[in-house]
Amino acid sequence: MTNPSEKHREEILKVLGSLKENIQETLDFALDNIDSLQMDSYFAAEENLERIASGVNRLEIEVEGSFNRDGLKQLETRLFFLEDRFEELDADLRQRPVRRRRPRISLFDFFRFTQGEPPPGAPSGEFKSHLEAFAAFNLKPDAPLKTVTEIFRKMAKELHPDSRGGDRSQEPKLRKLIAAYQYIKEYCLSK
Repeated sequence: MTNPSEKHREEILKVLGSLKENIQETLDFALDNIDSLQMDSYFAAEENLERIASGVNRLEIEVEGSFNRDGLKQLETRLFFLEDRFEELDADLRQRPVRRRRPRISLFDFFRFTQGEPPPGAPSGEFKSHLEAFAAFNLKPDAPLKTVTEIFRKMAKELHPDSRGGDRSQEPKLRKLIAAYQYIKEYCLSK
Protein backbone atom coordinates (compact mmCIF):
# COMPACT_ATOMS: atom_id res chain seq x y z
CA MET A 1 0.00 0.00 0.00
CA THR A 2 1.28 3.45 -0.92
CA ASN A 3 1.70 5.94 1.91
CA PRO A 4 -0.16 9.29 1.65
CA SER A 5 3.00 11.32 1.01
CA GLU A 6 4.05 9.06 -1.84
CA LYS A 7 0.58 9.26 -3.38
CA HIS A 8 0.59 13.07 -3.05
CA ARG A 9 4.03 13.15 -4.66
CA GLU A 10 2.84 11.01 -7.57
CA GLU A 11 -0.22 13.23 -8.09
CA ILE A 12 1.97 16.34 -8.23
CA LEU A 13 4.31 14.68 -10.72
CA LYS A 14 1.34 13.69 -12.87
CA VAL A 15 0.06 17.29 -12.94
CA LEU A 16 3.57 18.54 -13.72
CA GLY A 17 3.79 16.13 -16.65
CA SER A 18 0.44 17.29 -17.96
CA LEU A 19 1.44 20.93 -17.59
CA LYS A 20 4.65 20.30 -19.54
CA GLU A 21 2.60 18.78 -22.37
CA ASN A 22 0.20 21.73 -22.32
CA ILE A 23 3.07 24.21 -22.46
CA GLN A 24 4.51 22.47 -25.52
CA GLU A 25 1.09 22.31 -27.18
CA THR A 26 0.52 26.03 -26.57
CA LEU A 27 3.96 26.86 -27.93
CA ASP A 28 3.14 24.81 -31.04
CA PHE A 29 -0.20 26.62 -31.33
CA ALA A 30 1.54 30.00 -31.15
CA LEU A 31 4.06 28.93 -33.79
CA ASP A 32 1.32 27.57 -36.07
CA ASN A 33 -0.61 30.83 -35.74
CA ILE A 34 2.34 33.17 -35.97
CA ASP A 35 0.83 34.81 -39.04
CA SER A 36 -2.20 35.97 -37.03
CA LEU A 37 -0.05 36.99 -34.03
CA GLN A 38 2.27 39.92 -34.12
CA MET A 39 5.91 38.85 -34.00
CA ASP A 40 6.58 40.67 -30.73
CA SER A 41 3.53 38.95 -29.20
CA TYR A 42 4.85 35.58 -30.29
CA PHE A 43 8.32 36.24 -28.84
CA ALA A 44 6.84 37.51 -25.57
CA ALA A 45 4.63 34.42 -25.34
CA GLU A 46 7.55 32.14 -26.16
CA GLU A 47 9.69 33.78 -23.47
CA ASN A 48 6.94 33.50 -20.85
CA LEU A 49 6.22 29.88 -21.75
CA GLU A 50 9.92 29.09 -21.43
CA ARG A 51 9.97 30.70 -17.97
CA ILE A 52 6.98 28.63 -16.91
CA ALA A 53 8.57 25.48 -18.38
CA SER A 54 11.79 26.24 -16.50
CA GLY A 55 9.81 26.62 -13.28
CA VAL A 56 8.04 23.33 -13.97
CA ASN A 57 11.38 21.57 -14.53
CA ARG A 58 12.83 22.95 -11.28
CA LEU A 59 9.68 22.00 -9.43
CA GLU A 60 9.76 18.50 -10.88
CA ILE A 61 13.29 17.99 -9.54
CA GLU A 62 12.25 19.27 -6.10
CA VAL A 63 9.19 17.02 -6.03
CA GLU A 64 11.30 13.99 -6.93
CA GLY A 65 13.43 14.62 -3.85
CA SER A 66 10.64 15.55 -1.45
CA PHE A 67 9.00 12.94 0.73
CA ASN A 68 7.42 14.84 3.62
CA ARG A 69 3.85 16.13 3.57
CA ASP A 70 4.58 19.78 4.43
CA GLY A 71 7.26 20.06 1.75
CA LEU A 72 4.90 18.58 -0.82
CA LYS A 73 2.16 21.04 0.13
CA GLN A 74 4.54 23.95 -0.43
CA LEU A 75 5.58 22.52 -3.79
CA GLU A 76 1.94 22.00 -4.71
CA THR A 77 1.24 25.69 -4.01
CA ARG A 78 4.06 26.62 -6.38
CA LEU A 79 2.57 24.26 -8.94
CA PHE A 80 -0.83 25.97 -8.64
CA PHE A 81 0.87 29.31 -9.22
CA LEU A 82 2.60 28.01 -12.37
CA GLU A 83 -0.66 26.49 -13.62
CA ASP A 84 -2.43 29.83 -13.15
CA ARG A 85 0.31 31.71 -15.01
CA PHE A 86 0.13 29.19 -17.84
CA GLU A 87 -3.66 29.38 -18.01
CA GLU A 88 -3.55 33.18 -18.26
CA LEU A 89 -0.97 33.08 -21.04
CA ASP A 90 -2.74 30.30 -22.92
CA ALA A 91 -6.09 32.12 -22.70
CA ASP A 92 -4.46 35.31 -23.98
CA LEU A 93 -2.88 33.54 -26.95
CA ARG A 94 -6.10 31.74 -27.86
CA GLN A 95 -8.14 34.88 -27.20
CA ARG A 96 -10.54 33.20 -24.78
CA PRO A 97 -11.50 33.86 -21.17
CA VAL A 98 -9.38 32.40 -18.41
CA ARG A 99 -10.89 29.24 -16.95
CA ARG A 100 -10.17 29.15 -13.22
CA ARG A 101 -10.50 25.91 -11.33
CA ARG A 102 -9.70 27.56 -8.01
CA PRO A 103 -9.41 31.09 -6.62
CA ARG A 104 -6.44 33.06 -7.91
CA ILE A 105 -3.36 32.79 -5.70
CA SER A 106 -1.96 36.16 -4.77
CA LEU A 107 1.81 36.57 -4.84
CA PHE A 108 1.67 37.76 -1.24
CA ASP A 109 -0.02 34.54 -0.10
CA PHE A 110 2.22 32.45 -2.34
CA PHE A 111 5.43 33.79 -0.81
CA ARG A 112 4.04 33.68 2.74
CA PHE A 113 3.11 30.04 2.31
CA THR A 114 6.43 29.03 0.72
CA GLN A 115 8.16 30.66 3.70
CA GLY A 116 6.34 28.24 5.99
CA GLU A 117 3.56 30.53 7.16
CA PRO A 118 0.06 29.07 7.29
CA PRO A 119 -2.02 29.33 4.14
CA PRO A 120 -4.70 31.98 3.86
CA GLY A 121 -7.86 31.05 5.67
CA ALA A 122 -6.04 28.94 8.23
CA PRO A 123 -6.84 29.98 11.77
CA SER A 124 -4.07 32.35 12.78
CA GLY A 125 -4.74 32.39 16.49
CA GLU A 126 -4.62 36.19 16.31
CA PHE A 127 -8.40 36.52 16.03
CA LYS A 128 -10.96 34.23 17.61
CA SER A 129 -14.02 35.79 15.99
CA HIS A 130 -15.07 38.12 13.21
CA LEU A 131 -16.02 40.66 15.88
CA GLU A 132 -12.38 40.96 16.96
CA ALA A 133 -11.22 41.26 13.36
CA PHE A 134 -13.70 44.04 12.57
CA ALA A 135 -12.72 45.78 15.82
CA ALA A 136 -9.11 45.97 14.57
CA PHE A 137 -10.43 48.38 11.92
CA ASN A 138 -12.85 50.15 14.31
CA LEU A 139 -15.75 48.89 12.19
CA LYS A 140 -19.10 47.37 13.01
CA PRO A 141 -19.44 43.67 12.11
CA ASP A 142 -21.98 44.43 9.40
CA ALA A 143 -19.56 46.62 7.42
CA PRO A 144 -19.30 45.54 3.77
CA LEU A 145 -16.07 43.95 2.54
CA LYS A 146 -15.54 46.88 0.16
CA THR A 147 -15.39 49.29 3.10
CA VAL A 148 -13.02 47.00 5.01
CA THR A 149 -10.78 46.77 1.94
CA GLU A 150 -10.64 50.55 1.54
CA ILE A 151 -9.75 51.09 5.19
CA PHE A 152 -7.25 48.23 5.14
CA ARG A 153 -5.42 49.67 2.12
CA LYS A 154 -5.28 53.13 3.67
CA MET A 155 -4.00 51.85 7.03
CA ALA A 156 -1.54 49.40 5.45
CA LYS A 157 -0.10 52.16 3.29
CA GLU A 158 0.40 54.39 6.35
CA LEU A 159 2.05 51.60 8.38
CA HIS A 160 4.22 50.10 5.63
CA PRO A 161 7.98 50.67 6.13
CA ASP A 162 8.31 52.14 2.62
CA SER A 163 5.88 54.92 3.58
CA ARG A 164 7.75 55.51 6.82
CA GLY A 165 11.23 55.99 5.38
CA GLY A 166 12.24 52.40 6.19
CA ASP A 167 11.03 52.55 9.80
CA ARG A 168 9.87 49.03 10.69
CA SER A 169 8.52 49.85 14.14
CA GLN A 170 4.89 49.53 12.99
CA GLU A 171 5.34 46.09 11.38
CA PRO A 172 3.63 44.19 14.23
CA LYS A 173 0.57 46.41 13.88
CA LEU A 174 0.65 45.97 10.08
CA ARG A 175 0.81 42.18 10.46
CA LYS A 176 -2.13 42.29 12.82
CA LEU A 177 -4.12 44.31 10.28
CA ILE A 178 -3.21 41.83 7.53
CA ALA A 179 -4.37 38.95 9.73
CA ALA A 180 -7.61 40.79 10.53
CA TYR A 181 -8.23 41.53 6.87
CA GLN A 182 -7.60 37.89 5.87
CA TYR A 183 -9.96 36.73 8.61
CA ILE A 184 -12.68 39.14 7.49
CA LYS A 185 -12.29 38.14 3.84
CA GLU A 186 -12.68 34.46 4.72
CA TYR A 187 -15.62 35.29 6.97
CA CYS A 188 -17.39 37.35 4.29
CA LEU A 189 -16.78 34.75 1.57
CA SER A 190 -18.08 31.93 3.76
CA LYS A 191 -21.40 33.72 4.51
